[in-house]
Amino acid sequence: MKKRNFSARLICALTLMTVLAACLHLGTLPVTAEETLRVCCGEMETSVAFSDLELTNITGQIVNGKGEVTEIDSDGLLLRDLLSACGIDPENVASVTVTASDEYSASVTGEELTSTDDVCLIRYEDGFRLVVFSDENSRRNVRDVVTIEAEPKQ
Repeated sequence: MKKRNFSARLICALTLMTVLAACLHLGTLPVTAEETLRVCCGEMETSVAFSDLELTNITGQIVNGKGEVTEIDSDGLLLRDLLSACGIDPENVASVTVTASDEYSASVTGEELTSTDDVCLIRYEDGFRLVVFSDENSRRNVRDVVTIEAEPKQ
C-alpha cells in the first residue's frame, strides 16, 4: 500500500513540475501581433503587417526526404526583398533564422539569400511559410512564420 501511495505522489509531483515548466516556457515566447511578422537585425526590431507586403506569384518545386515533389504556386516574396523593405541590406547579412509560432526554426546563409531566388516566404493558410526551392530535402519548410532574425556580418 505504501508503494502505491508513493507512486501516486511521485506522478502528481512530476505532473505539477511539467505544468510549471510549460507555463514558464510559454511566458518567455515573444508575442507577435496577429497578421504581422517580427523582423530583427542586431538591435533593430520591427513589425511588418501582412497587408503592407507587396506579394508576387511564386512558383517552383520542393522535394521532401522521400523524394516526393510538391508543386508550389502561391503569392509570396523573396526573403531578401522583405529584409530590404525593413531597412536591412541583405548583402550585409551572415545568416537568417526564420521561426514559426511553435518555435520550429530554420536558417539560411547570407550567400543563399543573395545569390539565388530560391529563398521565399509564401502565403500559407493564415500566415507565411519559408520555402527554399534548392533544398534536396525540404527540412527548412517553416510554416506559420512569426519571427525573422538576420545576423549581421562581422
